[in-house]
Amino acid sequence: MDIAALTIQHFTPHLGERFAVEVGLAAPLHIVLRAAAALPAQKGPGPRDGFQLLFEGEGPYRLAQLTHRLHHEALGELEMFLVPIAGDGGRFTYQAIFT
Repeated sequence: MDIAALTIQHFTPHLGERFAVEVGLAAPLHIVLRAAAALPAQKGPGPRDGFQLLFEGEGPYRLAQLTHRLHHEALGELEMFLVPIAGDGGRFTYQAIFT
């Protein structure tokens, strides 16, 4: 799916669902979509309204801040820039912003 064509409405039905992240291991790491929120209105170059996604993951290590390949059952393959914004006790929160 073309990430540039996605809107917040594509993600809100999938809150609480798992996304598989390819990390170069035998098995993918799974993260859960916890929130989808609109960004404050702003003029930008794109045709869509800005929004952010928050994911939560568990594991022995944190994903690096970079573009990751994600897979979701309904949305298919997505490449998304994830930023780790919080982490404690093996639980990490990642943010993706779309403008």
